[in-house]
Amino acid sequence: MMRFVGNMFLIDAAWALLHPPQTTSVPLATVRNGTYAGVYNPQYDQDYFLGVPFAQPPVRFSIAQGLNTTWDGIRTAHEHPVHCYGYGYDQDGFDQSEDCLYLNIVRPAGLDNDGLPVAAWFHGGGLEMGGAADPRYNLSFIVEQSVALGKPVIGVGLNYRLSAFGFLVGKEAMKEGVTNLGFRDQRLALSWINENIASFGGDPKKVTIFGESSGAESVAAQVFAYNGRNDGLFRGAMGQSGFGAPLGRYPGGFNATEATQNTYDNLVSSVPSCEKLTGSESTLDCLRRAPIEEVDIALRSGTAQRWAPVLDGDFFADYTTNQLSSGQFLKIPILIGANTDEGTSFGFRGVDNDEDLRVGIKAMMIPNEVEETTRKIRDALVDELLELYPNDQSIGIPSLEIWPHIIQPGDGYAEDLGLQYRRVNAISGDFIMHYQRRRANEAWAKHGVPSYAYRFNIMPNGHRPQGGVGHFQEVAFVFHNINGDGYDTNPFGGNGTYPADAKAMSKTITTAWINFINGLDPNGDSGPELFNGNKWPIYELSHGPNGKGVVFNINGTHIESHVFLLPMEGQNALLNEASVSVTSKTRTSRHLHSSSTCNLHDHITSLSLFQDIINTVSDMATGVSHDLTTQSSPEKLLRIGTGCCGSVWADADSSKDNGTPSCIKREDGDPHRSITNEHFVHQLVVQSLQLNPQHARNFRIPLCRGFLKKDDEGWSLVLPRLPPGSKPRNALLSEKVQPLSEDVRKLLVSEFARGGSDQDAIINDKKNEHCLIRPYLGRRKKDWGDTNRSTFFSLRNLPLHLDRMIELGLDVQSYAKVMAEGLAFLHWVARIDANDVEFVLARSRSSSHSHPNSPFDITIFGTHSMWIIDFDCCNPVTMDENGAATAAECFWQNDPYYPRPGSTDTSDQELWCAFKDHHLEKRLQRPMFAAYLEKLANAGGPEVTYEAGCHCGYIGLSVALSPPLPKHEVINCNCSICRRGGYLLVYPAYEKVTWHNDSDKRVSRYQFNTKARDHMFCPKCGASIGIDFARVWPEAPRYGISVGDMKHYRRTVFIDILQVRQFNNIDLDSLQYMKLDGLHTVEPGVDLSGQEIGAKADEAPASSS
Repeated sequence: MMRFVGNMFLIDAAWALLHPPQTTSVPLATVRNGTYAGVYNPQYDQDYFLGVPFAQPPVRFSIAQGLNTTWDGIRTAHEHPVHCYGYGYDQDGFDQSEDCLYLNIVRPAGLDNDGLPVAAWFHGGGLEMGGAADPRYNLSFIVEQSVALGKPVIGVGLNYRLSAFGFLVGKEAMKEGVTNLGFRDQRLALSWINENIASFGGDPKKVTIFGESSGAESVAAQVFAYNGRNDGLFRGAMGQSGFGAPLGRYPGGFNATEATQNTYDNLVSSVPSCEKLTGSESTLDCLRRAPIEEVDIALRSGTAQRWAPVLDGDFFADYTTNQLSSGQFLKIPILIGANTDEGTSFGFRGVDNDEDLRVGIKAMMIPNEVEETTRKIRDALVDELLELYPNDQSIGIPSLEIWPHIIQPGDGYAEDLGLQYRRVNAISGDFIMHYQRRRANEAWAKHGVPSYAYRFNIMPNGHRPQGGVGHFQEVAFVFHNINGDGYDTNPFGGNGTYPADAKAMSKTITTAWINFINGLDPNGDSGPELFNGNKWPIYELSHGPNGKGVVFNINGTHIESHVFLLPMEGQNALLNEASVSVTSKTRTSRHLHSSSTCNLHDHITSLSLFQDIINTVSDMATGVSHDLTTQSSPEKLLRIGTGCCGSVWADADSSKDNGTPSCIKREDGDPHRSITNEHFVHQLVVQSLQLNPQHARNFRIPLCRGFLKKDDEGWSLVLPRLPPGSKPRNALLSEKVQPLSEDVRKLLVSEFARGGSDQDAIINDKKNEHCLIRPYLGRRKKDWGDTNRSTFFSLRNLPLHLDRMIELGLDVQSYAKVMAEGLAFLHWVARIDANDVEFVLARSRSSSHSHPNSPFDITIFGTHSMWIIDFDCCNPVTMDENGAATAAECFWQNDPYYPRPGSTDTSDQELWCAFKDHHLEKRLQRPMFAAYLEKLANAGGPEVTYEAGCHCGYIGLSVALSPPLPKHEVINCNCSICRRGGYLLVYPAYEKVTWHNDSDKRVSRYQFNTKARDHMFCPKCGASIGIDFARVWPEAPRYGISVGDMKHYRRTVFIDILQVRQFNNIDLDSLQYMKLDGLHTVEPGVDLSGQEIGAKADEAPASSS
């Protein structure tokens, strides 16, 4: 059965509106402003009031105001609210707006709804993303369980402003009193609930607030707000993985005024309408008046991030550590806890030894604050910490019981995670989550206020074991979301007894939460029966120094003492708001395990050639099959893909894909990407293909069926098939690229979904029916094999790297030739730049005219084609040298599809030559372009010299590149923003690098784990200069230098070596360092064993403090 906020609600709500039951009236509620009509859901016997405003449409960067309008008659409350503007995965598929301060109310129907307890939910998402419409936060299930228990409650889910819109920082925000706006929005929603919930049958004196992650952080913020002032808005609070204090998101913690000012100034300089005003007194007014598109683009670009709560002397009157000590907090019962392996979601990666770990921990602390707090110097405290948290994998996080693998030097996990992965996770989890919870429990106990503690210890279905019981994993259990609405993989799926055990434990947890909402005690009337014969104890200091709480296991519960290795004074030093920075972003569990590493050879630069696009077994089928807008079927559409431009929707059942099925691509992605432009270019390419079929026998392009404007009437037929809350948007109607056969899917699952995955569940998952393969001919992924990264496995857009394709016996030479043919066609026949197009291997189109000699008929994948899709970033090119240069630049940006030159692997060189030769052999372009290609391929193009160096100017060098990187001015940086950018890695020979002022002797060199190459850093400012590969390429010594341009930040690859950079209008002094900046990693001139291996600087290195 489909469920509310996912698929169920729109069908049931629409049915209820069109066919209201004769015995049930439309639910009504009269609030202070007027009357709302909700929707009755007969399946759950519940009333929904959706999208109810609790504030006036907010003025940007201003405190929201309460509703001041009244109306006669009845207003409907039938649609979910849009998300507030935010940035992250939880925004995918949801419309967003600045007018977003709305809430949803779910109440039991048919009861004497007077004085019911109320549960108000604050969603998580790092204060950067999320919303009340997210189907994972479906309050229907909790309300349903409450009625079954005879303890009915009302559920409320609310929006609040996010990112800079909700948490503006800087002196301008402080001066105008517009800090912590997201928390103030929550406060305003609670005031609205207090004034109006009685009209829905709720008791305003029985409100409990609860949330997870930054939602739990929000719950804590309301408890500490205004120095613990009691406004009578709620009587209880529950916090899941985040209750305790606002997390410090800056070095310097809660009151990092200098760092936050840089963030604000970067935003101003990134908004075109305001950039000239940077530093003036009128910047805030300008930001308010600027077009939302400009502000949105600036925030998406990543040039101004970390919007955070701040100590403003108003909403937050003091550090929460001081408030806890003095008792200046709202003294109400709380239920708080965290998950066992929280550290896997927040710990830093790549720590292989004690020195790496020491550097990472020291970077979290400000020396003076540490000494004032603990009377210990920073180094001594770190020494104590390392002793208390030994590098013993048998006691680290995750446990060997959950993930038995022992990380050893040389295995794939060591490269990805680091040899001390478990140790780092233990420290990070205790510091960031468990300590916060423990500190709050102890403060409540000290002041005689009841509090309850828990630890969630169940790894849901679909999660990889190396992540353990990580962040967010308890949410589905709390909400009793046993059908997995909103999840890519149902947390309650799987084999054996797990599904039944997990559902039973979910019922236990949900019951405890309902008990607390009703009576502020999770035990309710039957605590011992509920918790395996034990009563959930109040956290009391009389239990000893650690208190006691409940542990939720898959096979039951037990009571434990909450013991952590580091003494409280040490944790206080590390987490005092004034001295600690938590740089990891809070993310939802479905996105926690997407980290990736980059092989050195992933981005070898030699800007020579450019090529075009492909799709196998050609020929365009004519005639249009069923159109999504004209189908009479009420079945929901399934989102089969999400990209930067929008989301792709099609029939959930791929078995219906007969003939040439359709899909709809809805514009709801990045503002830089235009579905209108995609429609224009897509039509251009299809028309060129139809007029010139002789040039495209071996690749395919989907048919372009039409365009649906956001104001077209056709949306009345499409919207009922989309999730609730969807709005009309511009959309492209296109032929659906058909997935590979079930036999191929089974082969892929058997080959790659190892490590404990439930292969039958993967095959039977409807989402995985839409299986397309991305052939990555330009990238290898070493040591994939049996060191499978995840038990979670998706067949959507499955990346198939070159080495794996070779192992499967696929004809990569044929793939390369078809890519070359398609690239030539797009450039010189369709005359577009082919920027950011995608290649996918998929089933061949059903057609009696298919070419009989397809090169893709005889592989283990059966008859299949290479398709070219996604033209939204493409633009026409002129038939001259400028057009050729544009096409060349776009070619190099479209990694990793095309083969790459310059790899030391012979097979890679052969593949590159076949690709290049086939492109030139086609001669589709005019003679001048053939000559230009030959010149690029053989001579490498003109040589341009770029100046580079460190931050402080102590190290300087010049790098000569051929061919040049167009329009790239190269400077040096090794910061967090750099690491989010995608860059090309170049390998200039020794003779192409010129060191200035003996910088090659000044530079400090270190050998890390491989002992095969020297990493070079400036000994004064710590900036990374590059890598000396003399031991790797003794026959032709080379350096490794990474170059790029921030405007291409979406081509994301995470590379540990980031050297020569370009930035556009960014103040380098404002950037935040990451782990490998040299100065903060190891002492200059010394490797890990303490032996000098390179020339020291002729001056003393800068202090690491």
